[in-house]
Amino acid sequence: MKAGLEKSLALRGFGLQVVYTPPNRGKPNLKELVRIWRPAGVVVAVTDMQVADVDLPTVFLSVAHVDGGYDQVIDDSAEIGRMAAAELLSIGNASFAYVAHPGDYYWIGDRLQAFRKTVRSAGKRIGVCRLPTLRMDDCGLVASLRTFVRDLPKPCGIFAANDEIASLVVSVACGLGLRVPEDVAVVGVDDNPAFVENGQVHMTSIVPDWKKAGEEAGRILLGRILSTADGEKARPTCVKVPPLGVVRRASTHRMMRVENTIARKALAFIRDYATCGISSSDVVAHVGCSRSLANLRFREATGHSILTEIQNVRFEKARDLLNAGHHDVKAVAAMCGYSSTSFFRREFKARNGQGFR
Repeated sequence: MKAGLEKSLALRGFGLQVVYTPPNRGKPNLKELVRIWRPAGVVVAVTDMQVADVDLPTVFLSVAHVDGGYDQVIDDSAEIGRMAAAELLSIGNASFAYVAHPGDYYWIGDRLQAFRKTVRSAGKRIGVCRLPTLRMDDCGLVASLRTFVRDLPKPCGIFAANDEIASLVVSVACGLGLRVPEDVAVVGVDDNPAFVENGQVHMTSIVPDWKKAGEEAGRILLGRILSTADGEKARPTCVKVPPLGVVRRASTHRMMRVENTIARKALAFIRDYATCGISSSDVVAHVGCSRSLANLRFREATGHSILTEIQNVRFEKARDLLNAGHHDVKAVAAMCGYSSTSFFRREFKARNGQGFR
């Protein structure tokens, strides 16, 4: 987000001063901050800012709609809901559910409506659980979520409002003795490392495009600054930024529901070791049968060869790491077992039709 802002503002020679507001100091007051810092314009990126009229161009870069006719850049929450539904529908769940955030944010309803519409279009129904609080020591919270998850027809796919809630769902499911993702598949939002990779099961998550959001906020702010100098005044605008995509992890792995024993063992092995340079021979040795039988059973279950699956899983993992934005191309190529960065670039272009952006 910060990088995107800096990129846009630098185009016209503007710098960026970041002001952090400690949570224990109460709600920050925009008018007071402007008085102290005297900026040319302001981008507000917190959800509980006290909005006061200020005589400066202001853009809200936030997860919550702001009343009062301000420019805003927000997540495309409907697309996030559709993306979550598509991910959970693709792995053959019998039922679906949405676990909502206890807050009063616009995106709670937007994500639910899009998720519900997409699931219903596939002839499925969903249940909804709205958490009363996010206090993890609240016994009532855990008890109500346990009951909700326990009573869902299995296998079920659960879309959680964000990664924190998704981690709670996974914890509750494991506590009930349910398998993730065989019994309960879970998708969160934000790809927050504090939650997606630190729980009992690594979680699939939808990645917002923070950099693009920052670039859009900077673009709008520059336009306001320049139009103010010219005496112009345009209507407020609201830009919705679509998510980058889905980073798939263990909580939605597709191969877990294959009934063919040989294919299931092969898929699980490929899932765990595709990025370690394994070959088809390694997979055949793991399942413990002849090469011809392994290839036959695998093709029956998946429609393609063992080698193709290795290549697909490796590429999917590499693509998801790139979407997450935590590593550069060279690092991702090495992490995913590609022999060289140039080979990875060629495969990426061959599969996507274009190179890296």
